[in-house]
Amino acid sequence: MHLKTSSFLFFVFLFSCESPEPFAEAIPYTGPDITFGIIGDYGDQDGKVAEVAELVKSWNPEFIITLGDNNYADGKFETIKNNISIHYCDYIYNPDAPDSLRCEGLANDLQENLFFPSLGNHDFDNPLLDQPYQSFFTLPGDERTYDFVKGPIHFFVLNSELDPLGEFYSPNQDDWLDEKSRKSTSPFKLSYFHHSPYSRSSHSNSAHMQFDFFDMDIDLVLTGHNHVYETFKPKTVDETTYLVNGLGGRSTLNPCGLWPYDSDRFDYYCYNDYHGAVKAKASADSIIFQLYSINEPSQVLDELIIHSR
Repeated sequence: MHLKTSSFLFFVFLFSCESPEPFAEAIPYTGPDITFGIIGDYGDQDGKVAEVAELVKSWNPEFIITLGDNNYADGKFETIKNNISIHYCDYIYNPDAPDSLRCEGLANDLQENLFFPSLGNHDFDNPLLDQPYQSFFTLPGDERTYDFVKGPIHFFVLNSELDPLGEFYSPNQDDWLDEKSRKSTSPFKLSYFHHSPYSRSSHSNSAHMQFDFFDMDIDLVLTGHNHVYETFKPKTVDETTYLVNGLGGRSTLNPCGLWPYDSDRFDYYCYNDYHGAVKAKASADSIIFQLYSINEPSQVLDELIIHSR
């Protein structure tokens, strides 16, 4: 009896220590190149949201992603039109929104959503929390944490906001991301959300979002929260690249270089002169990210290139 029990316990131990499911092999991408826009911390009618929107739309992007803080200052129903709709409704398909907030632009004509936001802290800053956000946007999954594929890229959208007790509003996201990533056959995997795992600007590092993204096979992490543009380029091959873009329209910009960083781990760059956005072009074997400002709309201020692994 003792031997049988010991054998059973040993079997359970071995089973519990099994390796995770291996990552699926990527399928080569043979489709056309895609162009998309990246905006963060943009939804401020008193800031430069209109000018940034005009810059982004001048690129004719196929879709737009946001890095949070879509609706300043309190994420209310009353400010959605001025902060979001009048600037980006051509990209938003939201058939389940209230009639007064439903977009009627190009995306509605196509019946295809072309606008993929992530939640920011200001989208929670009202008694209804993110209910206005969820009521306005029509998104996959639970609309807080979701994924989608465009061209050669699999995007994974996380909710980085914490509740008053310091717990995630969307728990177990690291497990969700790891599981989804392992099943993905896309050549590129990008994750984006609001709070920056690494930043040298006003809000500094958001330690609660320092997941082991490299072990989850994530090529690039895109975030906002700090109203600057920053890149953290790894110096070794066993690390993920991080890009911060919070220049999308909020009236105030933040300083660069307030906090130290691990210079043995990353090469660092920061820009905060003007508001702007990032234009991305993805092909079968690379994604090129280019920073533009509303002050110099034809000049590339910084360029980051990600190659398929």
